[in-house]
Amino acid sequence: MLTFLLQLAKQKAMQTELEENKRSVDEMNKARNQLSAEVAKLKDRLESEKDAKSAEQASRRRLQEQLQELQISTSANGAMHGGMLLVSLSSDR
Repeated sequence: MLTFLLQLAKQKAMQTELEENKRSVDEMNKARNQLSAEVAKLKDRLESEKDAKSAEQASRRRLQEQLQELQISTSANGAMHGGMLLVSLSSDR
């Protein structure tokens, strides 16, 4: 009878420990799921920021190219205007 009661007590203790372990596993799974969702959100945010940065860089390159074209055009127009002025001045003599 004593061995039966000891086995029953041991079984009850093991059942309690098992239930505590199950609760711990459930809590850890919940925490893991929350962290996974947070990681997914951060990955999406990072991807969006990368896309925005890439678009900004492309825009800057286009603006730089346009500025260079305008500088070349302005330079060429200035040189052409200067050449016409010299031709005009030399023909006035």
